[in-house]
Amino acid sequence: MQQFAELVRHGPANEAERLWLLDTHRRRVDAQAVGLVLGLCCAALLAGWSWPSS
Repeated sequence: MQQFAELVRHGPANEAERLWLLDTHRRRVDAQAVGLVLGLCCAALLAGWSWPSS
């Protein structure tokens, strides 16, 4: 995000690069969130938790 802030300080001419950085960051955060959810699900199963059926 420091690189993003630096690009912002340089003005609007680098908008495409800023959008690329934000999208890359979002994808990384999304992947981390998926990993956390999967880890939680595995831990819950190992602990014997169960989910209510829908």
